[in-house]
Amino acid sequence: MRMRTSQTAAVCWSFVSVSSMGLYVCNAAESPISIEQAQQWLDRFVETRQLPIELNLLRMEWRRFFVPHMSASDLEAMRQRVRTTPGSLEKDKLVAEEQRFRGDSWIDLTLVSQADSYRLSTDFSPGTPGGLKYDDSVVTPTYAWGLGTRGLRVEGASASELPSESVRSVGPPLIAELRRVLSANVDVLSRSNTRLIVSSVTDAGWMASARGSLNQREWEFQSSGTWSADRSGLVMSELRGNVIGSKNVGIRWSFSDWAASAEIGFEIANDTREFDGAGALVSRVLIRNVRPIEAQEFATLVAMPSIGGADPIRGSIGDRVVKDSRAGEPTYTTYKDGSPVKTIAKAELPAEKSRQRLIVIGWIVGSALLVGFVALAIQRRGGGRHT
Repeated sequence: MRMRTSQTAAVCWSFVSVSSMGLYVCNAAESPISIEQAQQWLDRFVETRQLPIELNLLRMEWRRFFVPHMSASDLEAMRQRVRTTPGSLEKDKLVAEEQRFRGDSWIDLTLVSQADSYRLSTDFSPGTPGGLKYDDSVVTPTYAWGLGTRGLRVEGASASELPSESVRSVGPPLIAELRRVLSANVDVLSRSNTRLIVSSVTDAGWMASARGSLNQREWEFQSSGTWSADRSGLVMSELRGNVIGSKNVGIRWSFSDWAASAEIGFEIANDTREFDGAGALVSRVLIRNVRPIEAQEFATLVAMPSIGGADPIRGSIGDRVVKDSRAGEPTYTTYKDGSPVKTIAKAELPAEKSRQRLIVIGWIVGSALLVGFVALAIQRRGGGRHT
């Protein structure tokens, strides 16, 4: 009699362990696939995803959800503070957190890339604090630029300011996360110098486990999944790791909606969810589209915009504050009716503690919020823009 996957998992995990004495194997149901064959498939699944993923002349679109950063009781306490404190600096934070509790806090991202150049376009969910609508970052070997609804930032071949203030700081963490999602996060296995060993095969799927050292701690990893539709390989449904001897210290990923991707070179999970050791959802990423692009299309998308001109994605570029760092020390030029009306040096900027003055500069607020979104997400998983 064939067991349901959940039933099989419950039976098998109670008997599977890795110790100095070896591996205990459970076969809860007969399978036409041997453990040896499943091991070969799992090794191939992991190895292909540990190789560098080429994102050359590709257009990738995905949505990243943001989840609550506090408990419901902490949220209510913040509401009370905002209600009783006129001009509270927590007002925008409250709006953002309420969005996350409703499940409608996200960013839509589109990446186009060629060799060592890329454009990352970000669209924010409606109601995002600061009036953020979109943010674009372009990086090439000879220049970089960032575009938002109120600001344009221009840099030369290298950043002449703090890395956190550069256009080049926005894309890398989001692109790195995309690569991990595409590869089903199997990099955690190579970083812990371990190999998943298949411990169970049934007609419904497989299970595997391993132990390894990561961040100076001993971890136990467990994974499970099903067989591909044509029974020529396997797919992964879950990968989880826990610090041995530490309660609720760990991580879990679930993968679903697998589909073959000729552009990436293997099947990818279009829906990836990450949970912390206590089982709380940390992030969710939905892959929406992957397609090749032509070199000419890419060149058009990364071309430097100008005030009064047009961008192929954002349309006409109206009046904005332009931050130009190409000559070294940044300057800030305000445009009105398509013409520059005032230019100030960085030293002349208003004090950053004045939020109202920051809004006048425009792009600063967007940069801070976007980088903050990413930083909070990375902190929650334990890893250590221009409006």
